[in-house]
Amino acid sequence: MESGIASIIAAIRSHTTDADVKWDACLATCNLAMTCNNQVKIAAAGGIKLVITAMCSYKAHVEIQQYACAALCNLACHDDFDNGVKIVAEGSIEVIITAMRSHKAHVEIQQRACEGLCFLAHQDDNQVKIAAAGGMELIITAMHSHVAHVAIQQDACKCLFNLASCDDYQAKILPAGGLELIIAAMCSHKTHVEIQQHTCQALFNLACCDDNQVKIASAGGIKLLITAMRSHNAHAEIQQDACDALRILLRHDDNQVKIAAEGGIELIIAAMCSHKTHVEIQQNACQALSNLAINHDNQSKIATAGGIKLIITAMRRHKTHVEIQQDACDALRNLSCHDDNQIKIAAAGGIELLIAAMRSHTSHDEIQQDSFEALCNVACHDDNQVHIASAGGFELIITSMRSQLADILMQQNTCEALCNLACHDDNQVKIAAAGDIELIIITARRSHVAHVEVQQHACTALRKLADNDGNNRVKIETAGGMELITGAVLRHAAKFSPPLNEHEVEEVTAFTKKRVVPGC
Repeated sequence: MESGIASIIAAIRSHTTDADVKWDACLATCNLAMTCNNQVKIAAAGGIKLVITAMCSYKAHVEIQQYACAALCNLACHDDFDNGVKIVAEGSIEVIITAMRSHKAHVEIQQRACEGLCFLAHQDDNQVKIAAAGGMELIITAMHSHVAHVAIQQDACKCLFNLASCDDYQAKILPAGGLELIIAAMCSHKTHVEIQQHTCQALFNLACCDDNQVKIASAGGIKLLITAMRSHNAHAEIQQDACDALRILLRHDDNQVKIAAEGGIELIIAAMCSHKTHVEIQQNACQALSNLAINHDNQSKIATAGGIKLIITAMRRHKTHVEIQQDACDALRNLSCHDDNQIKIAAAGGIELLIAAMRSHTSHDEIQQDSFEALCNVACHDDNQVHIASAGGFELIITSMRSQLADILMQQNTCEALCNLACHDDNQVKIAAAGDIELIIITARRSHVAHVEVQQHACTALRKLADNDGNNRVKIETAGGMELITGAVLRHAAKFSPPLNEHEVEEVTAFTKKRVVPGC
């Protein structure tokens, strides 16, 4: 085989003006370059440069352009990064694009050129070069001119997917007509797995540009993503990529309604159920459900469809996977804003898993914040308040308050959690015994005097703790808590949520002046 490669290289070098020899040599190089070993050998022997030289010398020769593009395509697909660098360094991007521009009606040249650019566009630097040379527009033109050609549609969609990974081109592909052609490819080739996968991937990258999210929905992208999930429910990669695209599109409020209306909730949950061990599907689905649950109407729909149980199953199955834990905690936080979901989350084991996530990922800010907010919401339900305390929730709240006194959001969440937990009589004694009364006062009084939410939640928690237990009240008075409540109410009453009226301010002030005998 090595002698064959050497002979071909020698023939190209010896017959510099013989087009037929160049043609045969490009064809032979194309065929030999189908194996990985030969790809490296051809590159090492100088074959890349000779193929490109042939393309430059015979720009109008259809067969040379066709087989040279095919040869470069095969050489570019080698896993070895150096091979791709050599191809680009020799000017392959420019000659491939020149061939596309000169032979727009030639199907094989267009297909091989799209395929070659697709491989080269994996590298960030090459994406810039391809776009600068006009490659993006030519790929879109090829799609438009050859709508029924499966291979061109497949390779062009994949190439646009790669190009759209660059922020600059996410906005440029749409004005050039790329979105409509991607949508058309999805619509025309619904049973073609690779086209469906690459179009899902392309829509994901395009949706990363906020301005594109509504445009994709308006062009029918949401409906086609959901159709792809429904038609290829056993294909893990399509499920993964479609969920990925939907989770980004769900960042826009309008799309949260549209995706739910198209049956997206049920399909995302079905993907989780069918692919429980597939990490990427679980992660993308958790994040998609989290974004869907920003919409209040969707919160009950997700629960009814079994979403809460599957999110908790994902947490239980993938305890060490940071991203799944983060996205699942985020989803439970949003879902727990609905009163009915608070008891469902607890019944499915969500309280224990939220606490476990916090214990396992102590240095992960997002997991800590989302878990606290979820527990705070869940604690609004009376039955869950003792449940959280029994599961060790107090200890985590105390630890976080002590270790992150300067973190306003953490202090707000922990004060609110204690406020909700203190609604239960049994918890009032436990909180006081843990030393939290003094901690709340220190946090609110010394560190965040001007922060309304911290002041409000801390004052409410202190008032609940002091209301039914004389011993707690004495501790709070001794630590200066009554002055804290009075000062915060007088300073921030109008900014509280909901604001306090004059009568309520007087009531709180009277409460702080009341004196009780310890033990009563």
